[in-house]
Amino acid sequence: MEDDAEDKRLRSLVAETPLADVEAREARRHSDALASHRDDLERSIRELEREQDNLLDRMAAEGTRFTNFYSSNPVCSPSRAGLLTGRYGARIGIERVLFPQDTGGLRDDEKTIAQVLKEKGYATACIGKWHLGHHTQFLPTHHGFDYYYGLPYSNDMNSDVPGDPPLPLMRNDDIIEQPANQDTLTQRYTDEAIKFIQEHKSAPFF
Repeated sequence: MEDDAEDKRLRSLVAETPLADVEAREARRHSDALASHRDDLERSIRELEREQDNLLDRMAAEGTRFTNFYSSNPVCSPSRAGLLTGRYGARIGIERVLFPQDTGGLRDDEKTIAQVLKEKGYATACIGKWHLGHHTQFLPTHHGFDYYYGLPYSNDMNSDVPGDPPLPLMRNDDIIEQPANQDTLTQRYTDEAIKFIQEHKSAPFF
């Protein structure tokens, strides 16, 4: 009788444990990954570090810190291609900055880190400047990212330059604002990043 009672109690405990909780714990075996790719900084890195010391120190303390790194190229498009694929821009046809009137972009046969992590169960998002092709087939959602919010190319590539369209702000594959209001863009990027992290905190994200 005691064995039966114990068996029933154990079954009850198992039944009360939501499957989602078990799956979430399994998913959390993978670490979250946050990559920040910055350019066009008008102030020195040292000035930025002084302002953000507390947050940067906390991220370093709670995560993994890498102190040696390289960029595959000094300009926008090739450096982003290198970051996402691990290959030099010259090897994948992105050797220079892409402009609004260009028709090319990151090819389908190039595998990105987002695609690799997505296969491992990660939720993936790209927030900010993409700059690897602005036509639909080249956008982040076609290269391993579940979600995209940002500018398809540099913020200074707009209708001030003859032949260029007003600067678009995109969500996934759709233009949601044109021209983009750059006065509020940084805050909106921040809000979108925080929202994505909060929505996917129970599973690994990139």
